[in-house]
Amino acid sequence: MKKRILALSVACIVVFSMTACGKSSEKKTTRGNNTTADDTTADNSSNESSGDISEETSGVAEDDGLTEVETPYGTVKLAEYKGLTATLEEVEVTDDDVEEDVRSYLSDYCETTEISGPAREDTVVYVNMTASVDGETVLEYLGDDTYDIWLGVEEFGSEFDDAIEGSYVGDHIDLTVDFDDDYEAYYLDVDFAGKTVDFSIDIASITVDAYPELTDELAQEVGYESAEDMRTQIRAELEEMYSSDAESNMLEDLLNQVSEASEFTEYDEDFYNESYELILSDYDMYVEIFGLSTLDELFEETGWSYDYFESETLSYVKNYIVVYAIADLEGIEIDDDYISDYGEEFAQSAGYDSYDELLEDYTEEEIKFYMLQNEVVLILYENANIE
Repeated sequence: MKKRILALSVACIVVFSMTACGKSSEKKTTRGNNTTADDTTADNSSNESSGDISEETSGVAEDDGLTEVETPYGTVKLAEYKGLTATLEEVEVTDDDVEEDVRSYLSDYCETTEISGPAREDTVVYVNMTASVDGETVLEYLGDDTYDIWLGVEEFGSEFDDAIEGSYVGDHIDLTVDFDDDYEAYYLDVDFAGKTVDFSIDIASITVDAYPELTDELAQEVGYESAEDMRTQIRAELEEMYSSDAESNMLEDLLNQVSEASEFTEYDEDFYNESYELILSDYDMYVEIFGLSTLDELFEETGWSYDYFESETLSYVKNYIVVYAIADLEGIEIDDDYISDYGEEFAQSAGYDSYDELLEDYTEEEIKFYMLQNEVVLILYENANIE
């Protein structure tokens, strides 16, 4: 999944952007006539096909103040990208967060046992269940074919979970739920949005995972000096991860603000199609996880649709164009000296051991773009009002 993380968001380079190397002015970034486009693809004038996306652009700014820029991937009337406002969320690591991570280390020592009840949030409840809409059965799990309910997830809403909580094996529950118009089923191919659904539920079994108490000896078995040392290190790791996620969300918000306020007049259709296939391919693993054969089967099982991936691709293409447009106006180029100076550090910030390992998953042209994106996002950050 490394490729998806690096290709579809700025999350992986936040640490590199904001902490590892400091401000972009401290880096050896070539500034002058931008030739990065020549390094990554043919000049935009040679594109044989382009798509009009002006009607699909939301949040378009007024023409005054927009700067038209041609990039190798499309043309954009770029909105103001300096002086934006974004929020850096405060992060907090709770004791529950730490203990949850501790349990993940102790999974090999966990024992799953069946109990008679009551059902609660730390249990898995297996049910026989039918769901009906206007008297017609639309969902059915009977006999050995049970459905597992994880209380707290609220897969069918809080009212459903409340009805299951406290139940015992052998209990029967009849329940009617009025679903909101915007309800989406994430695990089942059902359409409950805006409908009244009658559930008939029998509690077939309840299981609970029993984890051992964390002792110094157990902590040492999983690589720590003591139980206290394990919790201390886990807390520090979580604080770093939460902070990185908050920074990532802030930087991504800044880039999205520019994209949403800009006007896109055309894009390279070949690049759009390549991006679409890239995004779609990252979901192939879910086909295997669900034991299916094709993406069509996956969408039928999960309720996902190709419309979602088309929307994601369009957003991805727009941000790609924005990155190149800002780089052009700022005169930023990622050259061989930059890669020599910061390639190893960049690779490590993206979760790789070395730049050579990064090259096993990406071409040099792709890496240059992500480095360029890193510089552009940092410009947005340096000139933004961070709350």
